[in-house]
Amino acid sequence: SYPAKAAAVDWLIHSLEETVPLIQISRQELDAAKRTIAEFGLDVPQATLTLQHGGQRTELLFGAKTPIGDGVYVQVLNQPDIYVLPIDIANRLPRSFQDWREISLLPSSGITMNRVEVHSAGRGFTLDIDASRRAFVLSKPTVARADPGKVSVLLDKLLSAQVTQFV
Repeated sequence: SYPAKAAAVDWLIHSLEETVPLIQISRQELDAAKRTIAEFGLDVPQATLTLQHGGQRTELLFGAKTPIGDGVYVQVLNQPDIYVLPIDIANRLPRSFQDWREISLLPSSGITMNRVEVHSAGRGFTLDIDASRRAFVLSKPTVARADPGKVSVLLDKLLSAQVTQFV
């Protein structure tokens, strides 16, 4: 369990809600032309997207790209029709579970700090918030005023730090 990139998930959900299929191929059309789902890459889908919503489960099977490459064949599991959706949707699907992991080291909101402690071999320091002045104060190794510019740079770097690799 790890936070996901909210923007990527929101984009996909919004796209699926708003997208109107470019083409719909009915079961009757497939039968009349003596075509199978294999011709659309749906016998062994390239990807399967499972959506949980309102106590229901919907699976979208993503097949091959259209001959021109501007669309992708999609089928809803256990439904006979095949749809062509814009290729953007398939291209933005994650290729692995790592692709949509949130890479921010710290959450961008919801942090209320009243102390920052930095530890390292032989040195370190602690910053506390002076509530009356609403400013950081150096409390260790000695009590002193903290440089607001340096504290601001430190906090900005911490809040904007991103994970470069998951191990």
